[in-house]
Amino acid sequence: MFYFFSLLLPFVFNLSFILAVLWVFMFLIKTKFDPLTSFLILLLLLRCFMFLDTQNLTLNNQFLVCRETFEYRSYDLIFLCDSNNTYLSYLKPDFRLNYLDEIYIKDLNFISNKEKHSYYKSLNVAGEIKFSNFVLLNSKTSFLGKIYDFKKEFKDFVFLNLNDPFANLFLGILMGDRSGFSEFLNHDLRFVGLTHLVAVSGMNVILILKIVKSVTWIFGRRISFLINASFVLFFAYFTSLTTSVLRACFMALINLWADYNFEKFDSIKVLFFTAYALLLINPYYIVYDLSYGLSFLATFALISIKKTEEIVNNWKLEVQANLVSFWFTLPILLFAFKSLPILTVFSNLLVLIPSTIILYLGLLLIVLFLFNFSFLNSPIFFLLDLFGSYFFWVVDFTKKFPLMTVLIESFTLRVFVFLALILIFFVFLRKKFIF
Repeated sequence: MFYFFSLLLPFVFNLSFILAVLWVFMFLIKTKFDPLTSFLILLLLLRCFMFLDTQNLTLNNQFLVCRETFEYRSYDLIFLCDSNNTYLSYLKPDFRLNYLDEIYIKDLNFISNKEKHSYYKSLNVAGEIKFSNFVLLNSKTSFLGKIYDFKKEFKDFVFLNLNDPFANLFLGILMGDRSGFSEFLNHDLRFVGLTHLVAVSGMNVILILKIVKSVTWIFGRRISFLINASFVLFFAYFTSLTTSVLRACFMALINLWADYNFEKFDSIKVLFFTAYALLLINPYYIVYDLSYGLSFLATFALISIKKTEEIVNNWKLEVQANLVSFWFTLPILLFAFKSLPILTVFSNLLVLIPSTIILYLGLLLIVLFLFNFSFLNSPIFFLLDLFGSYFFWVVDFTKKFPLMTVLIESFTLRVFVFLALILIFFVFLRKKFIF
């Protein structure tokens, strides 16, 4: 119901939020909960009301670079914090500001662009600031800063040895970095339904963690757990803490803890708890961050399939996984993207194995780069170029299909299609789920 209100009134966040909160209160009055459940719901409601308050927009001239700096083709995106809020700023690449740099800004201007309101809220920032110059007051070092520095060095290493667009495709599959993607490439990937492959998801975490577990078990249960958990945290920051990454890594940490204590947690409950935890971080996710809805709805669909753990190794289950993910993400696909992907299962099957191999080669390349084993770089980059060429061939081949993705501009037609597909789901596919 909370998600329903958010989809119904995304253009007036406060109203949809208040309606959802009122519904929760009514639900609490009629329902008996154990003390823990009641406390968790109360905590989320308090967090929601905190976000409904007007943020303090008093600006000082001294700021801290408080998040990772993102380097795009023609600018750098940085997050600046003062004592009250966080702000966005777009800088020329030659400014070269890094994480935890303290700066004094000259000619400061605050900008609140109404067209970017949802974008600001999804990032939990108060707005955008512009300035012509600054003075670097202090530059701190931290372990997290070293991770970001390593990421930059690795990206430079990839671009030095692999041509565009193969380098950008590789970085997208490995760590969800699409900063170098052209508008045409983004459009083509979205049209053929392959965008999720260049946005780190739970499948990436599962595949990578499986490799790490196969190596760390020799250190014993406790040391293995600590190494695996540390790797998940490193991977989360290495891939920029997007909502899909946060979901996947949070669930992975919970499951690692369960394995360590010889317990079996219910996957659906772990998913719901993770969704709850992310809303505590930023309640605006549920309204303004489409990746939040896509990630949790798709994961809920996958968990609801019988023998989900075999999807990676069984092409029939892979087809089933794509189909049910399609049905569960219909509200966002139809009403946010105004599109209906009909044959994207076909394109996903064509690149399933190559994209997995690219991911594994990327992990190997990180290890080689870390230990400076340069003599093995050439064959790996050759294979990346080979599989990248095949990937782009699939994109060019499948985007010619007239029914790959159908754009539906009419709202009435979208409602009709949605109701028809939901009816088909409940009549023919409902029995495939475990709930």
